[in-house]
Amino acid sequence: MCHPADPAPHSHARAHNHVAQHSHSRRDFLRIMSSAFAGASLLELAYHRAAWARAAAPASDDTLFTIQKVTGGIYFAHAHPQAMINCNAAIFVRSKDVVVVDAHSKPSAAAALIQQLQREVTTKPVRYVINTHFHWDHTQGNQAYRAIGHPIDFIASNTTRQLMTQFSVARLKESIDGVPAQVDKLRDRAARSSDPAEKAFCVEQIRQMQAYAAELRDFRLELPTITFDTSYVLPDPAFDLHIEFHGHSHTAGDVFVFCP
Repeated sequence: MCHPADPAPHSHARAHNHVAQHSHSRRDFLRIMSSAFAGASLLELAYHRAAWARAAAPASDDTLFTIQKVTGGIYFAHAHPQAMINCNAAIFVRSKDVVVVDAHSKPSAAAALIQQLQREVTTKPVRYVINTHFHWDHTQGNQAYRAIGHPIDFIASNTTRQLMTQFSVARLKESIDGVPAQVDKLRDRAARSSDPAEKAFCVEQIRQMQAYAAELRDFRLELPTITFDTSYVLPDPAFDLHIEFHGHSHTAGDVFVFCP
């Protein structure tokens, strides 16, 4: 689920350096990752990543995820390109409930996955959500799982809970405050372009960014309810899940989910 290693918790913008204009080659893309956008804002990085994804991925339908079966009871939710990115998710369907790994960038995305799971996979309730680390595109959807009304627990390392408490609200405010400037840039880009597809792309990116800002203005931080220092086990007759912390990786609090 993780992106390339983040050198420090405060380096969130650099953690999402998957950026490139859609006209660049993959070699150019890798070069840009390491240099050109080193000082870019979170929204700029998200926008350029969306542009790269538009060129690199096939067109998606109205759903936000493609759910693929891995093996008995284990599924992978592949996130479609969005202006404000969503993480992928691992899904474990157990004997009586479901465990989802990571919760995306906004409650509406998490709610969309919940509905898609019920349509395509199982009607069993989601009982646990594992937040692998504190970044916005892995945690801001927690609220949607709380809204279901079923018992729910959010699992993370103690460090991730601490980082969410310390950084999440301030970083969200920064990202929302940056939307108007990004919208202006997209409008300017559309006005300069003679390509109808490019104009349509800009319009859709603006729509997604404005919808994100509107939705997240009422954001309520849902912190992990189960935390641990080194390991935690979710037992079940179907299969156990081992959640483990092995030190600083993408962030200072990353956990790994192992299904024997």
